[in-house]
Amino acid sequence: TSDQSAVPGRFNIFDYAGATVIADYGHNPDAINALVSGIRNMPARRRSVVISGAGDRRDEDIREQTRILGAAFDDVILYQDACQRGRADGEVLALLRQGLQGAERASHVEEIHGEFTAIDHALDRLQAGDLCLILIDQVQEALAHIQQRAAKAKRSRKPRAAKAAAPKKPAAKTAAKTAAKTAGKSAVKKTAAKTDKTART
Repeated sequence: TSDQSAVPGRFNIFDYAGATVIADYGHNPDAINALVSGIRNMPARRRSVVISGAGDRRDEDIREQTRILGAAFDDVILYQDACQRGRADGEVLALLRQGLQGAERASHVEEIHGEFTAIDHALDRLQAGDLCLILIDQVQEALAHIQQRAAKAKRSRKPRAAKAAAPKKPAAKTAAKTAAKTAGKSAVKKTAAKTDKTART
């Protein structure tokens, strides 16, 4: 499920197998601060974030984004986006890592090449009750990808849920069956004893 009323790329919320996933196009310190404030009071067992940096931003602005996120999330997944905008390969990732040095909260940091690979990796790590913020680069494509993954996760949960909810045999019925079985055994024993007695006579 997703929040269809939201503007694409602006705080789009998805339910992913009991975890909350938020996708947003925020790529500057002000946007990141606003997002962190927005999710601060949302319940979460564990918080993760997926982020890349726009190559045409100042070095300090790129570092500042992960400084903010490192204080608010447990897991940080860095990815290199489709367009580096004049930056050398790996340069933006290095700046994002610098911003995480001495992070107050983040204890798990990974680097992934490719936006969709990073999204899939983050989703695969989620458990029910978690919260994941995904800072997307290719808005429409990324939203469609997350929606597809969420729908697939929902379908795969249904059979398990149905199995778990299958009605158990009523206790009274089970007790009656056990009593009948015991009575049957007892009758067989009595008949055998009678036959034995007759044979001896």
